[in-house]
Amino acid sequence: MPTLPSDECLARLARARHGVLATVHERRGVDAVPVVFALSDRRLILPVDTVKPKATTALQRLANIDADPSACLLVDGWDEDWSRLWWVRASGRARRLDGDELAPAIAALATRYGPYRRPGAVVAALELSIDELRGWSAS
Repeated sequence: MPTLPSDECLARLARARHGVLATVHERRGVDAVPVVFALSDRRLILPVDTVKPKATTALQRLANIDADPSACLLVDGWDEDWSRLWWVRASGRARRLDGDELAPAIAALATRYGPYRRPGAVVAALELSIDELRGWSAS
């Protein structure tokens, strides 16, 4: 089972359109949620938006990061031909972006996802600084 080198992990992260963010909830443990993201160097930018329906923008992932900044993003490639399977996991510490940091984060997200080009579509963002990259490919 070949592991992927770091540069290939980053390339696959850059091409991936969505992933699963895992944070730590104080009672439940791992809290996993599907997300979209933008990659900038070894940082992942994850939005809190008003585009997709939700009851509030005070998301549990934000509270989780405030309590414990440990986070992980998993992306994968699935195919019925199992020789094409792969995954990449980016682990590190996450934090809320605010003030002057938010505008470039929103711009990076808007470049990747058209709905985020609308003013007010992204109201907050998280940054996950990648400390460790792991990847695997079936071939």
